[in-house]
Amino acid sequence: MPLVEIENLKFSYTQSVDSLIDLATWSLESGETRVIKGPSGCGKTTLLHLICGLRRPDEGTLAFNGRDLAKMSERQSDRLRAQEMGVVFQDFSLIPGFSVQVNLEIAAGISGRVEKKQIHETLDALGLSDKSKDSVSDLSRGERQRVAIARALLSGPRLLLADEPTASLDDARTEAVIHLFQEASERLGTSVLIATHDARVEQGIDGITEYWGSMTKGSQQ
Repeated sequence: MPLVEIENLKFSYTQSVDSLIDLATWSLESGETRVIKGPSGCGKTTLLHLICGLRRPDEGTLAFNGRDLAKMSERQSDRLRAQEMGVVFQDFSLIPGFSVQVNLEIAAGISGRVEKKQIHETLDALGLSDKSKDSVSDLSRGERQRVAIARALLSGPRLLLADEPTASLDDARTEAVIHLFQEASERLGTSVLIATHDARVEQGIDGITEYWGSMTKGSQQ
């Protein structure tokens, strides 16, 4: 059984326009890595938000490990996202005014299964050890992006969703991030889904790349 399975999924932001997303079938297997590339506005970010339960489909089924996300309460959806998913948002969604360490400790507390040693090891792998006591508000955009990636990886999620995770990173940091994503997939069996415009990700990731001109009517290019 696929970890993520979509059937006849439709979603639009307003009823006056055609569906932004209209997928007949789509799935992601456990341990599989996929990269979705496509122009801005084709629905890449929206698909990630649907999969992690931040948005609800207008029609169809979107199942995570056999559970229909559309039938979950908001609390159930939040718990599932915290305990079984890691999400890297484009806006990072960090807590301003708090240190890097505290941001990750809060995420660790919510997931319920992360030790401080893991926090230090993840920060070290991303070159952030010397920033642990710094406020996230004082970090550069690239540093905040790496903190968001560290938070998503901490709990060893079953599913990692990453929206433009390397947009503000140089080549060396991008390579480190790709390595961590691949390690999570290989060591933990994490499924990885990345939406990106970054050709470095496509070249560095050992997985399937889907070129989407549009996510409507199930078309994949």
